[in-house]
Amino acid sequence: MLGGHIAVWSFSLIPAETESGDSYAQSYAATKSAARAVMRLKLCGNPDCATCSCIAFIKSNETVAACMRSRPYKELKQNPIDYLVADAFAGLFPFAKEELGLDYKNTCFTHVSAIPKNNGTAAGYFLDRESYDRYYEYLLRISKCAYEEVGFCIQALLVDHLRSVGEERAAEWFEQYWTGPEKGRWMLANGGIGCIGNNQGMESTWRWDRMAISGGRQVRVCVCVCMAKS
Repeated sequence: MLGGHIAVWSFSLIPAETESGDSYAQSYAATKSAARAVMRLKLCGNPDCATCSCIAFIKSNETVAACMRSRPYKELKQNPIDYLVADAFAGLFPFAKEELGLDYKNTCFTHVSAIPKNNGTAAGYFLDRESYDRYYEYLLRISKCAYEEVGFCIQALLVDHLRSVGEERAAEWFEQYWTGPEKGRWMLANGGIGCIGNNQGMESTWRWDRMAISGGRQVRVCVCVCMAKS
C-alpha cells in the first residue's frame, strides 16, 4: 500500500482530443468490470498461491464484505466512491456527476500553483510581474484555508483584487477556471481522504509513459486508486 496507504487500481491514457465525460466513464467501466470479475474468482485454496491469498485477504475485510453484500453492489452494480481528485479537465465534471453521483471533484493544487508558475503560463495573463507575484502570494495563503465556504469567498476576494488593480484578463481567467465550489476545490478544506495539496509520485513517470505508449502525444491520465481510511 506504499507509505501513503494508496494502491493503484487502474491506469488509463486518454488522447487529449477525445477527452470527455464519456471517455472517463468507459475507462472506469472497464476498471470496475475487471475488479468485480476478480472478486468473483473461484479461489484455489492453496496457501502458497499469492494471487488467491491476496484476494481472500481483501474479501475478508469487514468493510469489503459488507459492501459486497449490499444492494448497490449486488443489484445496481455500483462501487462505493468517496472522492474524485483531479486536474481541471472539463470532461471530469459530467463524469463525476453522472457516473459517480458526486457533485464536485477536488482539483490538484499543484496545477494552479507550481506548474503554471514554472512554465510561465499563468504569468501570461498578467500585465506585469509584480502583479503576478502578489497574486501568487495570495494564492498560497488561500490554499491553507481549512473552511470550504470561507475559502470560496476568499477566492472571490482575490478576483475583486485583481480587477481593482487593472488585471482584468487575469481576473477573468482565475474566476473561470480556479474559483468557487466547483472549480476552486484545491484548498486544505477540500482535502478529504485524498490530500489535494500534492500529486502522487506516480505522476513523475507520465512523460515516459506518454513517449512509450502514444509517441509523446498529449494525453489525459485516468488513475483509479484504492486508499486506506486509517
